[in-house]
Amino acid sequence: MQLSLRKIIIHLHNLKGKMKKQKITLLSYIKRNKLLFGGYLLFTTFSHLVNIVSIFLIAAFIAEITVVNFDLAFTYLIYGTILIVLRRIFYMTAGLFFIKMFGKMAFEMRYDLVNHSFKLTSQTYSESSSGKFIKRISQDPEQAIESMDSIVEPISIIFGFLITIIYIITINIWIGLLVITTVIGLVILELIRTKIFYKNRKLVKIADENIASLVGEIVRSEKDIKALNLENELIEVSNKNFLNYKECFNKSYIKNETLSGFRNVIFELCLAVILIVGLTFVQNTYITLASFLFIFMNRDALNSAIYCFGLITQNISMCKLSSQRMFELFDAEKYPIEKFGNTEMAECRGEISFDNVSFYYDKTNEDKKEENNKTKESKKIKNNAKENENSKIEKRTETILAEEKTDDTNNYILKNLSFKIPAGKTVAFVGKSGSGKTTILSLINKLYVVKSGTIFVDDININNLTKESLRSSISLVNQYPYIFNESIKNNLLMVKNDATEEELWNVCKKANLDKFIETLPKKLDTVIGEGGIKLSGGQRQRLAIARAFLKKSKIILFDESTSSLDNHAQNDIKNSIAELHKNHTVVIVAHRLSTIVNCDLIYFLENGEIKDVGTFTELFERNEKFNSLFVAETV
Repeated sequence: MQLSLRKIIIHLHNLKGKMKKQKITLLSYIKRNKLLFGGYLLFTTFSHLVNIVSIFLIAAFIAEITVVNFDLAFTYLIYGTILIVLRRIFYMTAGLFFIKMFGKMAFEMRYDLVNHSFKLTSQTYSESSSGKFIKRISQDPEQAIESMDSIVEPISIIFGFLITIIYIITINIWIGLLVITTVIGLVILELIRTKIFYKNRKLVKIADENIASLVGEIVRSEKDIKALNLENELIEVSNKNFLNYKECFNKSYIKNETLSGFRNVIFELCLAVILIVGLTFVQNTYITLASFLFIFMNRDALNSAIYCFGLITQNISMCKLSSQRMFELFDAEKYPIEKFGNTEMAECRGEISFDNVSFYYDKTNEDKKEENNKTKESKKIKNNAKENENSKIEKRTETILAEEKTDDTNNYILKNLSFKIPAGKTVAFVGKSGSGKTTILSLINKLYVVKSGTIFVDDININNLTKESLRSSISLVNQYPYIFNESIKNNLLMVKNDATEEELWNVCKKANLDKFIETLPKKLDTVIGEGGIKLSGGQRQRLAIARAFLKKSKIILFDESTSSLDNHAQNDIKNSIAELHKNHTVVIVAHRLSTIVNCDLIYFLENGEIKDVGTFTELFERNEKFNSLFVAETV
């Protein structure tokens, strides 16, 4: 039975910190499941060792038949049948071990990847496509394990073939050398094929990630797409992505099949030469007919060995690719993780202060690529300038070099921001879009880290606080809250899994959601769809606000959280916020100034700086820009 999302989150919380700090590799998971892997490897080896013995029994059986010794031939046949049955039993047992190991390792890999994904910084997600994480968590673990299985079994087959080659050498050294030469030539072809396959398959994976990201965006925004009549545009974008995937896929597999076909042609020619030489040796009595029949009957073993070698090299590359993609997420340089301190807060009072805080967003990977291109262009132009002593070129070089020196600090979102929010007060930040309001909330919750300055909660630098101390003390209600594909009850229980039914109804009443829930057939047990698709925008916001009420954090941040509510519902939420004022520090970011009339203090922001501060009445009377925002809203 599939675990609910709430149970998975509880499980993640209970197992937090149990994973040792070490470099994560596929070998790490094999070690964790060494008994299952050992059983799988042992019985796979047994099945192929039995197969090797059966090869000799077949040779002996053929030899006795050719000399008309049926009694001994019958004995070999009995032993051979017993070995075939044993081989089937061993193979089946190995399969059972693998299935158990596969399920356990796939779960552990996904668990560790999901667990680690919670540690990644918000900027890491903003710079990467969702498909990159979805594919690496959902598909790569299975592909890595399946590739590993496709490596182990062929190794046993190749080992058996080596025994066969040794036996053929004992029959005739020249035929043995001919077989060895054939194998070496075909192995070289397989290595070339695998190298090309790995390179092309990597491109297929990237194209597949892009499709996953696009499909996710289409599913999440299908209402907006239809409302804006953007179907044709999205179909065109989808078509480009699908065509790119098709081209990468065709390039990968057409080249692979072409090289495989070429290898098979070479094999058939070499096999024909081996059999012709063998038949000639029989005619000249260099080998017996029984020996030739043994070589003839094992001709497919040569093809199987080459095929298995190719399978091994190909699956090693696939296992390597899937493992690299998965465990690359653990590389802190490529995918930075959040960092917290060791200080615990005994009890949060809710005081917040900013001391000369500045912030700007780091360059994305695309920005860095563009910068590298500019750097290369500037160097090229500079060299040309020296060679040609052309003043115009020199001028162009200086321009590009000046652009190079431009860094992120020219794009400050917040500049030397300082303020203090006393515990238990309700404070609002207002200003035009891009003034830095939402960024302040993200910094308080440490979704982003300040570039300079310090943020304090109860006089403690938030960089020194543990994750649990900081995040459990703060609730954030976004403008577009995400609602999980669970029941209303489970969406609430995620923040407090021991809440009673009475508590749930109480917070729903505070958020003006109780009357709507009463109309639903299953009440609190109603499943509301992925992203809360069965709810209206206002209902999703009310449910998110109800979650914040239930969490009972000392600090509650509202980021445009009443923007989708009608006037009546908005008034109810304002009353709920007023009730929170008694025991909580409330920070509100709002465009609709009517929602912050009763705030204790309002900060007016402009270009990342505080330009004015006061009550609503004070700002309305003296600040023309604030006044114009309110008038524009009410007109």
